[in-house]
Amino acid sequence: MDWNDLAYANIETTPLTTINGNATDYLGLEIQDATEEWLPLDKPVTENYLLVQNSEVRDIAQQLVNENNLTVDSANQRHMFNGRQFKLFLPLSDGIERDILPGDPVRSGLMFQNSYDMSMAFGFSVYMERLLCSNGMTGITEFPFVKFKHTQGSADWMDEIFRVSTFLEYNSAFNEIADKMITMAGKHAGYNWFNTNYSKLFSDIPSNLAAPVMANYFKSDDDTLWGLMNAGTDIMWHKKSGNQFASVKHNGTFVNNLLTLC
Repeated sequence: MDWNDLAYANIETTPLTTINGNATDYLGLEIQDATEEWLPLDKPVTENYLLVQNSEVRDIAQQLVNENNLTVDSANQRHMFNGRQFKLFLPLSDGIERDILPGDPVRSGLMFQNSYDMSMAFGFSVYMERLLCSNGMTGITEFPFVKFKHTQGSADWMDEIFRVSTFLEYNSAFNEIADKMITMAGKHAGYNWFNTNYSKLFSDIPSNLAAPVMANYFKSDDDTLWGLMNAGTDIMWHKKSGNQFASVKHNGTFVNNLLTLC
């Protein structure tokens, strides 16, 4: 089953009981598939759990875009869902855009996340995308991340979203990062650079991911730090199978590590 096909399917909660019929403090979650059958999700949640459906996250994202007079590049938006966790990436066709090199621009986008197992708070942030190859650069620490816990104490989260949506005024942070990327495009990454910085570059990234990133870099015709960033994000952003969520997390780690080393 491809969970992505059920990203916006209906979810219901059911109180769970013991084998003797006694009430518990837990709820079971069920998702409705394309045949309208209800499938149980793996992990129960506590009765204090506040259900936010992925379809609600999608609608909130669109409302936030509309409220800020922005336009989503719908042809290139994407989502990820594994039955528990959800991410939605909305590249903006009229957001901020800067050339890192002539004819090589980056632009802004909005990332939203959610989960049905309390492993990931509902939240949103800004990310960057290189237009030439649609490589996303996520988790950049200079961009604020707004999140809300899946608890009844966050029941007014929708009102709060629009109170904090001024975070979309991210021009200064975007330009600061773009300036670093322009600097990276003029810095050669050769043997001496890797000898000094390799361990920091791949800090908190699995060793079996470092090798393909390096191979991708050395077969490219761009031996700069900007080329290195694109070699890494090209692999981590475009992963089509396996644990895409881990790949996106590593993408953010790699991008932040490299920006720190610039």
